[in-house]
Amino acid sequence: MASDCGVGSNASKDCIYTWHASDGSENTINNSNNNNIYRFILNNSSLILLMYNNYQGDYSAGSVLIYTDINGAKKPNQIGKDIFVMQLVAKNNKLLMYGSGFNRNLLMNAGTWGCSQKSPYSNGSIFCGALIQFDSWDIKDDYPWF
Repeated sequence: MASDCGVGSNASKDCIYTWHASDGSENTINNSNNNNIYRFILNNSSLILLMYNNYQGDYSAGSVLIYTDINGAKKPNQIGKDIFVMQLVAKNNKLLMYGSGFNRNLLMNAGTWGCSQKSPYSNGSIFCGALIQFDSWDIKDDYPWF
């Protein structure tokens, strides 16, 4: 690890930079001072953001979302292009790409989270990593950005 950026409002400003949703609008996840977010930078400049996802209020059923910006602060800083999301699930102790287990059509077209250039949501295109995994780690011709 090259740099431990810390948690929430105490996080180092080196790790807080603007991310973008798939439609190019600003994504606020990395700019958040949320105390459920821990950030660090690897030696290769990748930023890792860990966020506890306790949407159900049950700590035994929650998960940790792992956002990886594969080229750090270098652009485009956009989910599906250089930011990919994994999930560590507490109930079965599995590390999966977010969306893993869905069929290809759903990974491509699932409204808010599908791998699409059109989503204005902060987590739009969050299924892109799972799509690449579904396609045997091959980026197919219909991948939205290639």
